[in-house]
Amino acid sequence: MIAVMGGAFDPVHFGHLRPALEIAEALSLQAVRLIPAGDPPLKQAPQCTADHRLQMLRLATSASPVFELDKREVERGGASYTVDTLRELAGEYPHETLVFILGADAFVHFQRWKDWQTILQLAHLVVSHRPGYQLERTQWPGKYWAETAEDFSRYRAGKILPMAVTQLEISSTFIRACIAKGQNIQFLLPEKVRIYIKENRLYQSS
Repeated sequence: MIAVMGGAFDPVHFGHLRPALEIAEALSLQAVRLIPAGDPPLKQAPQCTADHRLQMLRLATSASPVFELDKREVERGGASYTVDTLRELAGEYPHETLVFILGADAFVHFQRWKDWQTILQLAHLVVSHRPGYQLERTQWPGKYWAETAEDFSRYRAGKILPMAVTQLEISSTFIRACIAKGQNIQFLLPEKVRIYIKENRLYQSS
């Protein structure tokens, strides 16, 4: 299986990394590909450049063999659509099962994503629990729901597996707001990332 996790990572923090690590362990994944978006169409444009966001991801994941950094959406340019990325990966790895990881906060809006039906034809979804968000199974036909991770082996794609993870109420928005106010962001994200942000004066209010 090839597992993929996208996002702006503006900046990356423990709310991204810890759930991804737990999902990797639960599914016996050798790696999770972190794919920073170049231009996320359903969010505001990232405050930091792609180069800064990539470097923060490198620093955050350098000590863990679980994470792989994939730059394809940044290098592709234009709006970053998950369906395009999954199509590319399906072409590159035709015999692999694709698993796309997203948080419950993003899953709430999943049916607004470009070609979401095609995404489910290309990959399974793992939806990690997030504070303040409930997964409404009634909004989706029962055929979509996976009962266990074993369903990922029985079906090529199209299953949605909710997964309980350590729920860290941390967001990039909150971290950026703390920095703009001059507040300490220690223990919200990897220390190497905190130092990088400080040294490069990122997210500071004008």
